[in-house]
Amino acid sequence: NAAGNAQVRKWKTAVLGTATVGNGPVWVSSQLATLEIAPPYVAFTMERAATEQGKPTDIYSKIQINTPFVGSAKVTLLGLPPKVTAPDLEITKDSKELAFKLVVDKTSPPGQHKNIFCQVVAMKDGEPVVQSAGGTELRIDVPLPPKVNAPAPVPMPTPVVVKPAEAPKAPEKRLTRLEQLRKEQEEREKGTPSPGAPPK
Repeated sequence: NAAGNAQVRKWKTAVLGTATVGNGPVWVSSQLATLEIAPPYVAFTMERAATEQGKPTDIYSKIQINTPFVGSAKVTLLGLPPKVTAPDLEITKDSKELAFKLVVDKTSPPGQHKNIFCQVVAMKDGEPVVQSAGGTELRIDVPLPPKVNAPAPVPMPTPVVVKPAEAPKAPEKRLTRLEQLRKEQEEREKGTPSPGAPPK
């Protein structure tokens, strides 16, 4: 692994070995090999994610291609907490963003989980170029307890419209004999015979 501040250049490296043979050490060496420290091919801007135990979630990331590469590069999400998984993804030099689909077990530890990052493996001249990119956090909460079944609300009574009682009819006034004769006289003067007048 190369640190983030490693000098970008080609380095000549060799492997030395030693063993005690007889009365002294014997040294052996490999041939010189070239190790190239290259600038990062890609840069990721990853969003934070939050979920509950047993519920899936996504981690999104913007992609910036610094060095175009041939073919596709494999991206692996590392640093996930126990019982949380995410499939490997692939990107190309034209990729702009990606989204990891996280599967969160109901027994995954709750809390704020940091140091989650991506490992990117691209190919150059038939050799894998490995780099780390991005960084984010995942918060896992404990689900809220289920609500206790509350008693059903008492239905409101349907209002009944009560019709006002009809006022009793006033009893018909009984005419005296004198009043009856006056009424008959008035009807005769009008030319209308009284319907209840006795025959003369």
